[in-house]
Amino acid sequence: MLTANARLEQKVRGFELGADDYLVKPFQFPELLARIRTLLRRGEAVTLPSNLRVADLELDPARHRLTGAVSVSTSPAKNLRYCICSCAGLAKSSRVRK
Repeated sequence: MLTANARLEQKVRGFELGADDYLVKPFQFPELLARIRTLLRRGEAVTLPSNLRVADLELDPARHRLTGAVSVSTSPAKNLRYCICSCAGLAKSSRVRK
C-alpha cells in the first residue's frame, strides 16, 4: 500500500485488509525498489485471469477485444480515458471531455 496516511490505525487497517507492505509518502525511490525486490523474492506464483474485468467492461488481451457498454474509438488514448472515467463513475457526466 502506498499512501500519505502515516497514522498507526491506518497502517494496521491496511494490513488487516490484506496489504503485504505499507509505504508512506513521501518516500525515497530506492526504498520502494527494495520493498518490491523483497516481495519478488518470496517467489509466490501470481495467476492472472485471461480476461480482465472492471464493472461492465471486459478486456480479452489475446483477442484484442473490449466488450461492454462502451463505444470504441480508433484512438487508444480515448478508449483508455473512457475506461478510466467509467471505473470512476464519470462516464455519464458532462465532466468527461471528448
